[in-house]
Amino acid sequence: MSTTTYERIKRTNSNHDDLKILDTNDVAKMAGLQIGSMRVLSARARDRRAVGQSLVTDLPAPDGYVGRSPIWKPETIQEWIEVRSEYGLAGRPPKSAKRSAGKK
Repeated sequence: MSTTTYERIKRTNSNHDDLKILDTNDVAKMAGLQIGSMRVLSARARDRRAVGQSLVTDLPAPDGYVGRSPIWKPETIQEWIEVRSEYGLAGRPPKSAKRSAGKK
C-alpha cells in the first residue's frame, strides 16, 4: 500500500504541535460533520470566494495545500467552528459525547 504525501507529512509532524495540519477529514471530525457535508461546505465556500461573496460562516480558505488537497491550521478551524456556533450552525457532537451523555 502506498503512502500519500499528506500521510507522510502528517506522520512526520505528529510530534510537533506547532506543525499540526488538518485535512478535510480532520476538519469534519472537529466540526461534528459528515465528510460529504464537509465537501459541500468547502465547494460552496470556494465558489463564493471566487466571486467575492463570502459569508462569515463559510469554511475559511485553506492555509495551504498538499498536492491538490487543502490543509488548515487547527486555530483556523477552531475560529471557524466558534463563528458557526455563534450563528447556530454547530455540527453534531462526536459519537463518543452522545454515548457518554446518555449513560448513567
